[in-house]
Amino acid sequence: MREIWSQIEDLDNKIPASVQYIAMNQTARLLRHASYWLIEHLGEHLVIERAVHRYAAPVQELWAELGSALSATASARLGVDRSRLVEQNVPERLATRIASLEILHCALDLVEVAMAAKVEIGFAAKAYFNISERMGLSWIKEQIDGLAVEGQWQAAARRTVRDELYGLQRRITGAATRVQGP
Repeated sequence: MREIWSQIEDLDNKIPASVQYIAMNQTARLLRHASYWLIEHLGEHLVIERAVHRYAAPVQELWAELGSALSATASARLGVDRSRLVEQNVPERLATRIASLEILHCALDLVEVAMAAKVEIGFAAKAYFNISERMGLSWIKEQIDGLAVEGQWQAAARRTVRDELYGLQRRITGAATRVQGP
């Protein structure tokens, strides 16, 4: 994230501050989600150094393969988000990275699925996004994200519902990849 933050900051006075804010907010949302995920899943066994060692390389690999792993709907959504940023004079590579941040909320789940099923992260990601599209899970997530939030309790409730959906999708993908691994 430090590299992305630096690139966003380098755009001072080159793009609207509101676009920089949105980009920074996307990074913060992903980091917050990853932090909650690590606490939820590793709890008292969380050792940051070990977690970084376990997840960093597979998440980087996922990021590199994301374009080929996405379903048609997710790819189209990514393209629209990326185009909006490019129209605001965000460089193409950075626009792609920022647009990908929302999709990467599933990254740690996918690492776990891939490791448990002993499959490549790209294979697990393709299964994840195809299952999401076929079952309408993306639509459900959009409905959750669209819920109005007035205060911290409603925000926590929405986050819990979203996390439950991610957990369900992780379990379904895990079952599918164990059955159909390469």
